[in-house]
Amino acid sequence: MVILLIIGSLSGSIPVVFFSALVLTVSVLSSVYLRAVQNKVTWRYEKYFESTSIDECFDVFIELKNESFFPIFNFTIDIESRNEKELLFIGNDNRTEAENTMYSFSLDLPPKSQKTIKVKMKGTSRGHHQWSSLNLLLTDPLKLQSKRLEYQKEILPVFKVIPKIQKLKDLKLKSLLQGFKNTNHSIFLDETGIVGTKEYENESFRHIHWLATAKENKLLAKKY
Repeated sequence: MVILLIIGSLSGSIPVVFFSALVLTVSVLSSVYLRAVQNKVTWRYEKYFESTSIDECFDVFIELKNESFFPIFNFTIDIESRNEKELLFIGNDNRTEAENTMYSFSLDLPPKSQKTIKVKMKGTSRGHHQWSSLNLLLTDPLKLQSKRLEYQKEILPVFKVIPKIQKLKDLKLKSLLQGFKNTNHSIFLDETGIVGTKEYENESFRHIHWLATAKENKLLAKKY
């Protein structure tokens, strides 16, 4: 742009000089704007859980704060996981429920404002998984220049994914036929534990307590 300005000045072309000066001015203002706001934008994440199960959906909240006196337009967040065998993002820009290894979101931040973004995710394998990258991109209002916010990768969230816990369908007592009587049976009951004897009621021979039968001289069955 400086070269065009010099050429226009030497050639005496007023339109070229004016256009070059305008572009140069806008470019300088764009750089000044980005430098003014880049240190005034802060972010942090919140996850309200210690661990999650495989294929269980969970939410991560990203809080953005603009502490400058200038509005920020088209602030872009790009997040990526290592591969689909670790973490998946559900939905993209709140438009679909598709599952992907990348997540992208754009928003505007008014002066002295704060916004929170909810990112929906799920783990696909057990272990401790982390985002592979997070890009926070500032753009000037005319979209001439952009600036990436710097951060340390160690501060990215780590997600502990544990094996999926299967739900038991029925833990109720079940009725079993013991001789001529129906008795309630629990899955927690140890049927091999004998607690006494009872009158024989046509149970299977394996339920007869032979030692007690010989002692009492009558058929007695095991009582569990």
